[in-house]
Amino acid sequence: MAIEVKVPDGYKATVIGIIPNDWQIKSISDLFDVKNGATPSTKEAKYWSNEQINWITPTDLNKLTGKSLISRSSRMISEIALSECNLTLMPTNSLIMSTRAPVGYVTLVKEKATFNQGCKGLIPINKSVFPHFYMYFLLKSKEKLKSISGGSTFQELSKKSLNNFQVPLPHLPEQQKIASILSKVDEHISQTKAIIEKTEELKNGLMQQLFTKGIGHTEFKETELGEIPDEWEVCKLGDILTLQRGHDLPLSDRIKGNIPVIGSNGIVGYHNEAKYKGTCVSMGRSGTIGKIHYYEGDYWPLNTSLFVKNFNDNAPIFLYYLLQGINYEKFNSGTSVPTLNRNLLHPHKVPFTFDINEQKKIASILSKVDSQIKQNKNYLSNLEELKKGLMQDLLTGKVRVNV
Repeated sequence: MAIEVKVPDGYKATVIGIIPNDWQIKSISDLFDVKNGATPSTKEAKYWSNEQINWITPTDLNKLTGKSLISRSSRMISEIALSECNLTLMPTNSLIMSTRAPVGYVTLVKEKATFNQGCKGLIPINKSVFPHFYMYFLLKSKEKLKSISGGSTFQELSKKSLNNFQVPLPHLPEQQKIASILSKVDEHISQTKAIIEKTEELKNGLMQQLFTKGIGHTEFKETELGEIPDEWEVCKLGDILTLQRGHDLPLSDRIKGNIPVIGSNGIVGYHNEAKYKGTCVSMGRSGTIGKIHYYEGDYWPLNTSLFVKNFNDNAPIFLYYLLQGINYEKFNSGTSVPTLNRNLLHPHKVPFTFDINEQKKIASILSKVDSQIKQNKNYLSNLEELKKGLMQDLLTGKVRVNV
């Protein structure tokens, strides 16, 4: 039995859903000239030297992660490649979309650019088109575009399928206003990501400074690990903490409760029983290795993790940050699955202070930076949710804008 959908006043039911009465339905081919891409021969040095033109691939588009513009592609080609290899130089404000593994990532062209065979170029041919609006609409339609893609080994959206894909055509001023609203959210997203990146760089620099120079020291000594404060020592990890492999707890054995179950990526579920009481400092042991987690309270560590069983009277939060500064890839003892062996980690040497007050001061500084990073990440998450909601409301006409 078909479900009758009520169409609000001022709207109409169409093949692409309910849209405003004054919006039209068009095929992509009515609005854009769709172009195929190509790859210049990698054997011809002249195509890849003196690079001047962005050569965009699906990988470039996939890396946008929320941004709408590519400032520079991972590879560039020469003017000669453009003229000799049947490539299309895309005009400013045209679109490039990935149509092969993955499908549906889109950028607005702002610099000289062409693209490979994993993408399609969309050049506006209708004066009623504002390309930035269609960039957002195609991004919102990514799952639909995937569903009409073919291929057995990988998905590919054909030129014919893309040409036939139906989209709305609002009046030009409304397209412009919608794109402007979404662009402003994108700007905030991009700025917030840049702030997070800079703050993480600051944290890394602080860690390097604090775990080699400490706080307030004036006298230093040379050691096998470089210069450290006179009061500090070079210690093996096994002398300052004891790492233990976690314990198996299959999903079928977990009983509903509020005790966190800690895996290689942090809290992966809850149980009604704690295996250990107190503060948890753990790291990924299998699959994801070396990712450090901190949790205050009783917990159950899984066997995919290593956890600090004995803090040896050191501040747990200080050890949490100390462990973050270690490169764990060199301790990987797995072949197909990355694996950490605690017996390889325990002999690893680090500069160390046994002064509990200094430990707490160092941890306090880094905790404040972490707090700022967390706050910015929460803000970023809210912005991304806002953008998702705005795209759904504005690009369908569910919410109209004043123009």
